[in-house]
Amino acid sequence: MTRLLDRKDLAGRLRYPVAASSVDASTAASIEALWAQLTHPGAPTPPGHTEKFLVGDEIFSPSVVLGRFETWAWADLVLRALARETNLLLPGTRILLLGTGTLAEALASAIARFGGQLEVAAQDPVGLIDIAGRHGVPVWTVTDREIVSSGIDIILVTGRNHPPLVRDAIAPTRRSLVAIDGTAPGPTEGFTAVGDTVGTVRGLTELSGARPIFVVPRPSPAALGSVSADIRALYAVLRSALEPGDADIALAEVLLA
Repeated sequence: MTRLLDRKDLAGRLRYPVAASSVDASTAASIEALWAQLTHPGAPTPPGHTEKFLVGDEIFSPSVVLGRFETWAWADLVLRALARETNLLLPGTRILLLGTGTLAEALASAIARFGGQLEVAAQDPVGLIDIAGRHGVPVWTVTDREIVSSGIDIILVTGRNHPPLVRDAIAPTRRSLVAIDGTAPGPTEGFTAVGDTVGTVRGLTELSGARPIFVVPRPSPAALGSVSADIRALYAVLRSALEPGDADIALAEVLLA
C-alpha cells in the first residue's frame, strides 16, 4: 500500500497523522504502523513535513471509495457469519434479501455469484428495478401483506428501505427459517425481535412462534474495524496531503494496483 506514497511529489506534502480519540483503536494502530513504514531510515522518499495532521473519525465519511470498500467488506462478514453458524449451502437455497441500497447490492452480487435463489423485497421501487436489472432476480415491493413466504429458507435484513421484520410478516409453517441482521454498523437497526427466545442451537438463537426461527448472530462492528483499519490508515495519510476528492482518487488507484 505504500507504493503510491513513494512518489516524490506526494511524499513531500505529507504530514504526521495523529488519530483523535474518536478513531477506533485498530485504525489508530494502523495509522501509526503505516507512518513508521514511511519514515523509517531506509524509506526511499521520506515525508517532507513533520507537523501534525489531526485525524478525526469525521474525515472518513466523505470518501466514496472507502465507503464502498467497507460496504463490501461488511457484506462478506455477514455471509461468512451465515456460513459459519449454519449448515445451509447457498446453491439451491431460497434467500430473501430485505432492502435496497449499496449493502443490498453487495449482498445480492455475492449471493448470485454463489448460486443462491435470491429474491429482493423493499419499499423502494426504483432501487428494486435497479437490482432486478443488474442481477436478474425476482423483486417486489413490500406492502402490508406478509413479507416472508413459507418457501423462504434464509432472510437477510439490511436496515434500508423496508419495514421492521415482525412476527406477523412471516408466514406460519413448520419449515424453519434462518434470519440474520445484516444492518451495517451505525444508528440504524434493521431487525426487530419476532418472538421470545426459547433456547440456542449451536450459535443460533431459537425464537418462539408458529414458525421455527433461528437467528444468526450479527457480525461485530469491531470485525469491520479490523478488516478496514489498513485502508482507513492509508486514506488518513493521503488526506494529510490531499483534498478529499484527490485522496479518494489516490486511494482507488492503490486498491486497483
